[in-house]
Amino acid sequence: NRDIDLMIIMKAYKVGNKDITDLNRATLDKESVRTTLIESKNLLQNQKYELKKLISGRKTETVTIPSIPMIRKEEYLRNHLELIQYDAQATSDNARYKTTKASFLPKLTFNSSVGYRDYSGDRVGYDGENYNYGLTLSMPLDWNEKGTNKASRLQYLKTKTAALDRKAELERVYDSSIATIASIKEKIVVAKEMVKQYRELYSMTKAQVKAGFKSTYDLESLGNSVEIQKLEQKIQNYNILIEKISLYFDTKL
Repeated sequence: NRDIDLMIIMKAYKVGNKDITDLNRATLDKESVRTTLIESKNLLQNQKYELKKLISGRKTETVTIPSIPMIRKEEYLRNHLELIQYDAQATSDNARYKTTKASFLPKLTFNSSVGYRDYSGDRVGYDGENYNYGLTLSMPLDWNEKGTNKASRLQYLKTKTAALDRKAELERVYDSSIATIASIKEKIVVAKEMVKQYRELYSMTKAQVKAGFKSTYDLESLGNSVEIQKLEQKIQNYNILIEKISLYFDTKL
């Protein structure tokens, strides 16, 4: 389309219907699109190289993208690796706190033993089994008891707080992806409407070209515009797919 625009403006410039400003603008527009095209081709080639590494040299044309469902928010949070790690750390910290707290509690210990004894005296003798049993009460003495317990519990609470903060962040990440997908779907609707509009214009212009009222350049430009909007729909559908996949990256699913 930029080629067509430049061609039309150049012809109009030659007969005096366009000034040099219009011609320069059309020329710069064309060069800008050509530069973008070169960069896009280079990027595409690099992506193909990266893809070949992942598919062990198979042809990229054989690669198919499966249908990926939208992960539910509850499922996303429940299976997120960071939150799972926080839960495991909180469980560990809580167990450590309980162990530390228990180490300062009084302990009642039952002692028992059984053996054999052979004793002979001047007046008294004993030959047989010997039993001993009893209870021992111990109380740990540590001036730092409260401080140690508080430090242990504080670590547990810090881990739980960090987990809640991270969960809130991930909820915002999920909500942002949902909003992005909704916005992309709106772009697809617009692209579909533009296809319909350009097709109607194309049909009308085609009749005018046959009648000699319009040039074939106009018809070709409108045909290109139809294809552009079709490609726009494909691009946006891929963008939706990318958003869905990104939510799976840090989960165990």
